[in-house]
Amino acid sequence: MQIGELSKQSGCSNELIRFYEKNGLLEAPRRTSSNYRVYGPDSLKALHFIQRCRAMDLSLEEIKNLMKLKSEEPQDAIKAHEIISSHLSEIEKKLKQLEELKKELQTLSAKCKHHHGCTDNGPCELIDALHS
Repeated sequence: MQIGELSKQSGCSNELIRFYEKNGLLEAPRRTSSNYRVYGPDSLKALHFIQRCRAMDLSLEEIKNLMKLKSEEPQDAIKAHEIISSHLSEIEKKLKQLEELKKELQTLSAKCKHHHGCTDNGPCELIDALHS
């Protein structure tokens, strides 16, 4: 199949497919005599794998490392687990940071007496709080 068909079947744009090729996530396809890319079913399978990994916010490097692993190799299973565990730890750190940010914003928002209906009754306490 050509890139347009692969794009349609995978839901990835032509540009994204080329980006994945350029960055080593997708094998370079064979070319026709007129230099058109021709993709096989493995390319579609790889794109689905990449999309699933991206949906889990895995980095391109993490995806590349996972794609190299073989499911029948015990040491590869360990490596896959390490990649996912490391990513999970990063997600947990981000969640903690977001919770702290949420609390800070809630505290800041509570300083606003007018709740989106600011009037000319003096300085904005929310802005003042940001400057302090």
